[in-house]
Amino acid sequence: MGYKVLHLLGSPTDEFSFSISLMYARSLASAKYQEAVHNTNIYAVVHPGGFWSFTDDIAQDEALAGKMFEVTEALAAVREMSPDLMLQHILCAKRPLYNAMFEILNIPFIGSSSQASANIADKAATRALLLQAGLPVPHGVVVGRGDHCVRYDGGFPAVVKPCKMENSVGVQIVHNEVEMEEALEEAFAYGDTAVVDAFIPGREVRCGVIAMNTGVLQALPCLEYKVAPDSIRRYSDKLEGGDGGVKQAASTVTWWLDEVEEAELVKTVQGVAAAAYSVLGCTDFSQIDCRVTSTGQVFVLEANTFCSFGPLSLMTKLAGRAGIRGGELYARMVDSAVSRGSKNMEGAALRSG
Repeated sequence: MGYKVLHLLGSPTDEFSFSISLMYARSLASAKYQEAVHNTNIYAVVHPGGFWSFTDDIAQDEALAGKMFEVTEALAAVREMSPDLMLQHILCAKRPLYNAMFEILNIPFIGSSSQASANIADKAATRALLLQAGLPVPHGVVVGRGDHCVRYDGGFPAVVKPCKMENSVGVQIVHNEVEMEEALEEAFAYGDTAVVDAFIPGREVRCGVIAMNTGVLQALPCLEYKVAPDSIRRYSDKLEGGDGGVKQAASTVTWWLDEVEEAELVKTVQGVAAAAYSVLGCTDFSQIDCRVTSTGQVFVLEANTFCSFGPLSLMTKLAGRAGIRGGELYARMVDSAVSRGSKNMEGAALRSG
């Protein structure tokens, strides 16, 4: 039995975010997973400026520019289509808003709720939740535009990052007060708040977590990025290109943490990742990026709940290392979302009855 899957992609904010979303959505569309062969795919494309279009094929740019709908018209069209679930490929700061729209429509989707997504999209909120739960985060502070009362009192170097940007956009290492103030001004170009964290020398590691059908969490193998101990991963280490089109950076080098030689570290990172999943209220899956010091201390840098489930998605690679094929992972997430939707409808029927 196949499902009607609505794929939501693009960005209402800018061409750069639109291009990244399209890249990941096309990765899944071209994967041709056997487990999804009976699904019917509909693509809802959100364009810069907020208008929507619909298509059944995103392989060619021409197919993206169909009849344009404003938001209320588009949502009415979605309701008429009655998809079984939605998968969002949007990465910009508006992502949680679209989850909320589908919650109102009672259409289930893969991934975390609008509230959890909003918290994770905001590095200040993520930091506060992790800190309150006692999970390790770098010493630091959240600074608002024009806020002269809150001051960073840690040492240098430090890391300044906008609260609501992805892929290291606007992130800088600073070595003194003057550089910090300059970096904050640049960060405020992307929003009204920024985080200043003490820089943690060491290794950068990512770990994913998925929820099994039984509800039990499975922490996935840990991936380490090639980065100098005294440096950070920047935008150019993750993506290449700009508004005219983007692709994953060819310079990215990674390797897997050895689960025998570094068993204790792997166990620690996986434990922190699973704890962060729960603390942040995630659904279906999540990923964390962390720094590991020379003594083995683990500090959470940020969380991520984006995945398009194509070959380009890192979550797919993490699951693959654990023996879960891309098509299997995608099918599992689809089934989970549809099951949640059915339970929600049953619950609503009981309450109204």
